[in-house]
Order: sequence, then structure tokens, then C-alpha cells
Amino acid sequence: MIKIKDSIISLFGVAISQSIFFICIWFIGRNFGAEELGSFNYNLSLGMFLGSIFVFRYELTCVSDNSNYSLKSLFKIVVLSSFVAVLLLIVILLSRKEEYFIVVLFSLSFIWQQTIVHYMNSLRSYSIIAEMRTVINVLFLVFILLLIQPIKSTIDIFDIYAFTYLAVCVFSIFLIIKVYKYKLSSDELSFFSFLKENYRYPIYIFPSTLCASVTTYAMSILLPIWFGTMTAGFFALAYRVGFFPVSLIAQSIGGVFRRDMLAAVNTENSSIKCKEVYIIYAKWLLLLSLVYGLVQ
Repeated sequence: MIKIKDSIISLFGVAISQSIFFICIWFIGRNFGAEELGSFNYNLSLGMFLGSIFVFRYELTCVSDNSNYSLKSLFKIVVLSSFVAVLLLIVILLSRKEEYFIVVLFSLSFIWQQTIVHYMNSLRSYSIIAEMRTVINVLFLVFILLLIQPIKSTIDIFDIYAFTYLAVCVFSIFLIIKVYKYKLSSDELSFFSFLKENYRYPIYIFPSTLCASVTTYAMSILLPIWFGTMTAGFFALAYRVGFFPVSLIAQSIGGVFRRDMLAAVNTENSSIKCKEVYIIYAKWLLLLSLVYGLVQ
């Protein structure tokens, strides 16, 4: 049931993706200054915070042993999140805060990416997840190297990242439609039954996600407001370095663990299987933490 290969693929995929993104962060700070990096990290953190609570954790319905149900949930979340984004854009337009348009678009693409990852996680397609994450950061690095440097005064770096993120997500969704020949039927448009059926996600999981997101993104959002973008830029670089091990484990092994635990729950003697899965992952995490501690 547990395949160490899945964890290794996911781990290396996240490591490569995060390493490329760290190069982007270093390049922004070195060539555009701490203020630009602080502004970029502020928009990024605000967008990720909104994205993490965008659909009240209904995106977790894509994590399922039933691939057909997972696929249907994916497109329902895409439609639901698009509706929420439209509402937010209307509020922004009415409040005359047009500078946050791009943040909402990034939040939308962020929740799309998370939903696609959950769906691919259900299919155990960890190599595709790794490729998707890596492509986003590679394209971003290429764009800031080739496009931004000569005309850095006219293009906002976060705009480039947000549109790159959105483009890759849209392409991935269309690719899923083509590969899996998905067709939306009229009965699948009944969102009220879908929301009612999965009410446990917003009630039980959303509060903990909200608290975790506040803990993760609060400093990156508040520092530019309290101390300016330059201080926020230095913090962004230090935070990325310090948070790398946590991000590596959460985005790689965390997803594989969730999938293996889901499979264990849906088997006979589920309590015994879940305990076995937990013990195996606990041993691997302990080993990784010891290795990291020795390296440090």
C-alpha cells in the first residue's frame, strides 16, 4: 500500500521547485532591491492566504479513492472558486482598490493549482505534480531574466508571477479535460447538494486551516505595513531560507501521507492499517529530522 518511491518523487519534485523559486527570490533581491522583494512577498503571501481559505477547504473533496468523484469535484471547485473570485473583484472595484485585482487573480490560480494537485494526488501521479510546480517556477525565472531586467521600471514582478501561475493552471485544466474526456452534465451543476454533502470540510477543517494560514502568512503581510517594504524584503529572504525544510515536508511527504492514509481508511481492519501508515511515516520523518539536524 505504501510506496517509498512516491515519497521520493514528491520530495525531489518539491526540492527542485523550491530551489528554483529561491533562486528567483535571490535574483529579485539582488537586482531590484529589498523594497521590490518585500512588495513581491507581500502580494504573494496575501494571495496565498486568500487562496488557502478561498473555498472553505472544499478542494479537499478531490482527495478520494474514487477517481471519477475526484474529477467531478475538481471542476466543481474550479467553478465555485471562479464565482468567489468574481464577487471579490466586484468588491474591490466598488472600494476602488484596483491594485488588488492581481492578488485576487493569483489567489484564484493558487486554489486551482491546489485542487489540481489534490486530484493528481488521488491518482498517485506525483511526477505530474512535481512537473507542474517546477514548470511554474522555471517559467517565472526565465521571464524575469529575459523580460524584466531590460525594462524593470515598467513591469511589476508579481504581475509576471501571477500570470505565469494562472497560465499554467489554465493549461493544466484544459489538458485534464482533453486527456480524461471530461464532460460536465447538468446534474453536476447542483452545487447546493455538493456543498451539503461535504459540509464537514468548512465546519471541521476550515477553522484549523484559517489559524494555520494566519500563523504562516501574518508576518509577511503585516511587516510591509508596519515597517516598510525594505524590512519586509530582508524578512522574505530569511523566511524562505528558514522555512524551506517545513515547506519541503509539508508539500511533498504530507500529500503522499494523506493519500496513503485515505487508502488505509477504506480497507478492512482500517484502524490497524492507519496505525501502520502512521508509524512508517513517523519513522521516516524522525530520520529526516535527524539528518537535517546533523547537516545544520
